[in-house]
Amino acid sequence: MIIAVSSKGQDMDSKLDLRFGRCSYFIIIDNLDEMSFQVLKNNSISLLKGAGINSAQLLSSKNVNVLITGRCGPKALKALNAAQIKVFSCKECTVVEAIVKYREGNLLAIKEASKNKKFNLLNSIKSINKSVKSALDSL
Repeated sequence: MIIAVSSKGQDMDSKLDLRFGRCSYFIIIDNLDEMSFQVLKNNSISLLKGAGINSAQLLSSKNVNVLITGRCGPKALKALNAAQIKVFSCKECTVVEAIVKYREGNLLAIKEASKNKKFNLLNSIKSINKSVKSALDSL
């Protein structure tokens, strides 16, 4: 089994990068018993569009079976699912801590894509504006 972890750095003690498509690196663990790994620089980080899809293609080309990351967008998750890569969510920790949590069965599988925070913030602002307008109209 080959496991990829989105990472901010190039070693096992690096912090897990919560962003899948725009993470700095992928740590690829090809032997869990020996914890042998390789580092892949994520060149998709600078793309304006398609970073998640390109990252999914990169992991698929390395025969990755499992991905541990913070969150995935809808197109990236669709591409990962198509490549039969199982995706698990992990919060702030190091790469090695994420691997330990995975081995212990303490990570949740990602079944739905992360919501777009910018879109949610925009909707929240619109909702607040409507409430303020309504309150002002009632004065």
